Amino acid sequence: MSLKNFFDVLGARYQFGKGVGQDDAAALKWYSEAAKQGTALAQFNLGYMYDFGRGVPQDYAQAIKWYLLAAEQGYAPARYNLGIVYRDGRGVPQDLAEAVEWYRFAADQGDASAQHDLGNAGSTPARAVHLTDLRTALGQAYVGCGQSAPTYTDATLTAGSTVIKAWHIAEARQSTR
Repeated sequence: MSLKNFFDVLGARYQFGKGVGQDDAAALKWYSEAAKQGTALAQFNLGYMYDFGRGVPQDYAQAIKWYLLAAEQGYAPARYNLGIVYRDGRGVPQDLAEAVEWYRFAADQGDASAQHDLGNAGSTPARAVHLTDLRTALGQAYVGCGQSAPTYTDATLTAGSTVIKAWHIAEARQSTR
């Protein structure tokens, strides 16, 4: 195990009290050492500590800094958390389109939480942007075929998305048999 990974593991042990007493300040110290050496998981964990004020005063700017560093290395949970940051406007102006982009990055890597939030059929901001994207894509498809685009209600788009998802699930099940 490399030294930077050792620091990350030590940080996790202190954060969750595994084999040592739970101590957020000690976790922060060890995550910081590993994060400075470029460990994406430690950068994410450090972002989380700042995001939620664990062992340090809550500081959204620091949380975003560390989440971004981990996200730049392709760490999906950091990308998902950046989606939440932009969705909720924590330390940045609320930007639903930016939130959806971060969700998409994470979802494309298989992050189940990002996939859930991106495809949520409830009345969430991500759903509103998702439906807008569907309307735009459908409109472009009709125009590309030389036709005028019909007007779709949210209910029609949601039902259509559900049918497409069900079709993909059925297709995937068939391919595994």
